[in-house]
Amino acid sequence: MSMIKATLAATAFALAASAPAFAGEGSIDADSAIVFNSSGFYMSGKVNSKGMTELMKNAKPLPGGVALVMSGGKFYVVDDPKGTLFQMARDKVMF
Repeated sequence: MSMIKATLAATAFALAASAPAFAGEGSIDADSAIVFNSSGFYMSGKVNSKGMTELMKNAKPLPGGVALVMSGGKFYVVDDPKGTLFQMARDKVMF
């Protein structure tokens, strides 16, 4: 598995943790992934056991409370351990 694919997989899981904050509350199903290309387009879906085994070879766990942002054409993972960004986004959606 290439480093780019591993990075995209890790990014997908980061977004999965933060996406509900921007789309209302929700969760990602087990054995699912969200994958982004460099233009910011994404796709999501279930991953079979062989695919998940391959993805997990280079996977690194993320700390609780993260956000994925795109700035200047690059993706960044931002720590949000207190859930501040999540709460701000949820408040904005509610009003």
